Amino acid sequence: GKNGAGKISRIVNPKFVLAAEPTNNGLVIGEKGVLWLKINAFGKAAHGARPWRGKNAIEKLMLDLAKMKKMFAKASEKNQWVPTMNIGAISGGDAPNRIPDKASATVDIRYTESFKPEKFMARLACVGISFEIVDKGGMLDNDLKNPLFAKVLEICSKNCGKKMFVKECGASDARFFTERKVPCVIFGPPAKNIHGLEESISVKDIMPIFNTYGEIAEQ
Repeated sequence: GKNGAGKISRIVNPKFVLAAEPTNNGLVIGEKGVLWLKINAFGKAAHGARPWRGKNAIEKLMLDLAKMKKMFAKASEKNQWVPTMNIGAISGGDAPNRIPDKASATVDIRYTESFKPEKFMARLACVGISFEIVDKGGMLDNDLKNPLFAKVLEICSKNCGKKMFVKECGASDARFFTERKVPCVIFGPPAKNIHGLEESISVKDIMPIFNTYGEIAEQ
């Protein structure tokens, strides 16, 4: 992350970067940007038996999250290259008989070229949604006019059968380099259950990638 590849990208100045992420042998040259926000809601504490005396922060948070979800088009397997929002964590309240006076949720927004983070956050403020930035990162974006892309595509096509560049919904350390105008391709073997149980890579899938990296470096 920022303390690894982020710092290295400011120290070294490579001509080209290969990022070793599992891509199912695909050649990834574009990724979505990342915006993590903590959404905060506030209310008034009171006894749960007399809800009219308080203001429930969890209910306010639920309404705010519903407003945010409506700001995003529906994504699907066939329609992936669109901005998305995931509610990843939520907290609030400490007892059934107490009206909570504060609640929060952390959301993971992945965005494309059509999404402007600053405009989006200004929109949240305009509709009364309280938030703070947890983390953010730009998109992975490349200029394919660089002749090294054609060479990488040629070698990968020969060794792994991939004949085109693709974009992915996730984010990686590669963005730190393209932010500094260094061309970068993310390339790696198939993986099982990424970020899930028994995440793994098969040994037999490693060697074609190993040989491809070597040939790219040599040429």
